[in-house]
Amino acid sequence: MKPVQVSVWIDASAQRVWEVCSYIEHAADAIPDIVRIDFIGAVRQGVGMCWRETRRMSGREVTEVLEIAEWNAPEAYVVLARHHGHEFRATVRVVSEGAGARLQYDFRATPVTFFGRVAGALLGPLSRGTLVRALHGELAAIKRRCEDAR
Repeated sequence: MKPVQVSVWIDASAQRVWEVCSYIEHAADAIPDIVRIDFIGAVRQGVGMCWRETRRMSGREVTEVLEIAEWNAPEAYVVLARHHGHEFRATVRVVSEGAGARLQYDFRATPVTFFGRVAGALLGPLSRGTLVRALHGELAAIKRRCEDAR
C-alpha cells in the first residue's frame, strides 16, 4: 500500500493538541472507535510504551499491539505494530499553524512476509479507502475534543 498522509487544522494550541493526542491512556475518551487500552509493561509515555488497543472497525472489535518507537515531545511520535504479515508505522505530528495547530498522521504499511506481499497486492487498493476514512474520523474526533475544551 502506498503511504497515506492525512491532516486537520485544529482551533487550539499545539500544546493542547499534543496533550490530547499523546495521552494514550485516555485515548478512548477522545476517540469513540477505541473501546479499550490495556498497557503492557510499566512505561506509560515515551519510547518503549506498549499497549493493546481494542477498537471497532467495520462493525467488529479488533485488538492490536502497538508500541512507541520514537518520541519527540511535544512535536511528534512514531507508533509501530505488526499484523497479518505487515509492519505498520504511524507518525503523529503536531505543528503550530496560525492561531491553532495542524495534526498530521503519516501511515505506512510494509509487507514483511510472503503472505503480507500477496495480501497487500490483492487487497491494498481496497483497504486504502477504509484506512483513509478511519484516519479522518480519528482526526475529527481529536479535533472535537481539543476545541470543546476551550
